[in-house]
Amino acid sequence: MMTTTRRALTAAGLLSLAAPRLARAEVGEVRFAEGFGLSYLPITVMVKEGLVDRRARQLGVGPVAARLLKITGGPAMIDAMLAGQVDFISGGVPPMINLWDKTRSSLQVRAIASMGNSPLHLNTVVPDVRDLAGLIGKGRIALPAVRISVQALTLQMACEKAFGESGFDRLDRQTVSMPHPEAMQALLSGQTEITSHFANMPFAWYEAKDSRITRVISSEDVLGGPHAGAVLYNTGRWRNANPKVFDAVALAIEDAMQLINEEPRRAAEIYASSNPGRIDLAETEAMIRDKSVLEFTSTPMGVMPYVSFMHRRGQIRTLPPSFKDLFWDNMHDRAGG
Repeated sequence: MMTTTRRALTAAGLLSLAAPRLARAEVGEVRFAEGFGLSYLPITVMVKEGLVDRRARQLGVGPVAARLLKITGGPAMIDAMLAGQVDFISGGVPPMINLWDKTRSSLQVRAIASMGNSPLHLNTVVPDVRDLAGLIGKGRIALPAVRISVQALTLQMACEKAFGESGFDRLDRQTVSMPHPEAMQALLSGQTEITSHFANMPFAWYEAKDSRITRVISSEDVLGGPHAGAVLYNTGRWRNANPKVFDAVALAIEDAMQLINEEPRRAAEIYASSNPGRIDLAETEAMIRDKSVLEFTSTPMGVMPYVSFMHRRGQIRTLPPSFKDLFWDNMHDRAGG
C-alpha cells in the first residue's frame, strides 16, 4: 500500500505538473476586429507591437498572441463576436450601447476603453450648402452603416436639432452603407450618386483638401464637445473566462496610447504598414499630433448624449445613469461622460 508520505509526494508532483496547465487555462490568442481610420490606431499599435503578450507575460499568463481582423461596419463585427470568431470588436458608441442594452441578462457586453476623441465631419460636394436643409433631396450620404452606426445616429441627432423632434430621420432615406475608403473615393470622383460623406479621420482630413468640399456639420457641434471616435468592447462571458488576459488587454491599451502620444512618427509608420494604399507619413504624423483632430486617450467622452437620444427614441429600453454602467471597472476611476 502507498504510505501517507508517498501519497503526499505523489500529489505534490501531480500538482507541480498541473500548475503550468492551470496557468494556461486562459486563451493563448486574442482576436481584435477594427474598421478603417485613425480612430482605430491604438488597436493596431497594441497588436503590431506585441503589447498584449508583454503584459500577459508580466501577469503570468503568457505567451498570448494577438491577431487583427479588418471588418467593415458594426453589424458584421457584432455578428463575428457573437459567432465566436473575434474576441474584441471596435466601433462607434451607439452600436455598443445597443448591444449592452440587449445583452444585459446574457452575454453582458461592455466596453473596455475609448480609442480616443475624434470628430466626424459631414462633407459634401453639393454647391452652396450651408446647413442640413441644403442636402435634402441632393444625392446620397455615405456612412458605414445606415441607421445604427455612430455617423447615422449623429446625423439623426443633428436633424432633430435642425428640423425638430419629429424630423430626426429627415435624411435617413438618403443614407447608404459604404466603407470610408470607398465613400471618399466616390465623393471625390464626382461620378456617382454619393454627394456627401459622414467621414472619420483621416478621410475627413483628405476630403477637406479638395476645394469642392464643404463641411456641413461636425459631430462635436452636435454633441457639445469632444467625444470618443470609437470604443473597444467584448462580452462578460469572455472576460469571466479570461480575467488575466482581459487585464493584459486593458494595460496594453494604455501602453498603446502612451506610444502614440510620445512617438507620433513611429505610430504613423505602424498605421501605414497596416493599411492599404499609399499613406503619407508626414501627413499622418501631423494628424496624430493635432489634438483638435485626434486626441488619443482611453477615457470615455461624449457617451451619455448618445444614451439619452437612443433612450428617448426608444432604441434602448434601459437608461444607464452613468457611462460607468457601459464600461468595465478598469474605466470607473475616470472622469468620463
